[in-house]
Amino acid sequence: MLAPRKILGFAFRVLVYYGIAVALYSIVGTRYTYLFCRTSTLVFNTFSSRSHVNFQPDVHPTSSADVTILMETFKPPGKRETKLSARLTGYLPLMQVVALILASPVSWSRRLKGLIPGILLIHAFIGFRLWAISFFVFASLAPSQVGITQFTANLVAIVASPSPAFLVPPLVWLVIGFHAHLQEMFAAPALSSTR
Repeated sequence: MLAPRKILGFAFRVLVYYGIAVALYSIVGTRYTYLFCRTSTLVFNTFSSRSHVNFQPDVHPTSSADVTILMETFKPPGKRETKLSARLTGYLPLMQVVALILASPVSWSRRLKGLIPGILLIHAFIGFRLWAISFFVFASLAPSQVGITQFTANLVAIVASPSPAFLVPPLVWLVIGFHAHLQEMFAAPALSSTR
C-alpha cells in the first residue's frame, strides 16, 4: 500500500528543489544561455553538407526567446532565423530531472548515482529537440532536399514542440532506475502484529 505522506513529501521536495533552480536562473541565466549557444553551435555547426547552423544569444532577449538560430543553406542558397528559449528548451527540463532525482526518497548514494545518467539522458533529449527544430528550419529553406514520410514529419513536429520538454523529465527519472523502486520508495510502513 502506498503512503500518502511519502508521496506528498516527495512532491514537496521536488517543488522546493525546482523552485530554487528556477530562482537561480536569474543569476546564472546569461551564462547558461551563452554555454547553451556555444555547445549547440559546436554540435550542430554543420547540420548537413548543404547547410550551416549557428546558435547565438539574442540581442533583445525575452522570457520566451533568448536564442537566435541562424540557418544558412548553400544549395539552394538561403538564410532563415528562428528564435527559442534556452531556459525552456534546456535549463528547466534539466532542473526538473535534477529535482526529481534529488527529491527521491532513497539513499543519497542512490540519488547521486542517478544524477549522471539522468543528466546525460535529458541532454540527449535536448539535443534531439534542437536537431528537430533545426530540421524544420532546413526543410523550409530546402524542401527539395528533404524526403521524409508524413509519419516522420509528424514525429519530428511533436519533438520540436514545447510540450515534451516537461513530459520527458519524469520519464527520464523512471528510466534511470527509479521505476524499479517506486513501490519501495512510497510504500506505507508495515503494521506490526501484536499477539
